Amino acid sequence: MGTGVCFKSQLEILELGRLLSKELFGGLNFGGLDEYIHEEIPAIYIKSPILGFQVILDGDQDEHYCLDIGLHPICPSMSVEGIQNYAFFRNGFDEHLKFLLKQIPEIDVMEE
Repeated sequence: MGTGVCFKSQLEILELGRLLSKELFGGLNFGGLDEYIHEEIPAIYIKSPILGFQVILDGDQDEHYCLDIGLHPICPSMSVEGIQNYAFFRNGFDEHLKFLLKQIPEIDVMEE
């Protein structure tokens, strides 16, 4: 279970992580660039769970970035079957995340 939004930005990944931290995540820091969590794609993440979710930012300024929010591996979680109206929840969250990202001038949200 997870959701994500892709976007373009001229900022490099660490700079973008600092901006997103400030604007959306209450100052929680992104880190882990040297851990290569997505092998060949640069990625950083917020180590602490946020309401049981993990936040990952991956990509690069030449192509695009994706902000992914999914279940944190160390937190107990419900199965998708246990969530009523899962599709509504996911779509609504995607739209909310897109809306928030569109408020940041340095980000150009990609429409599918």
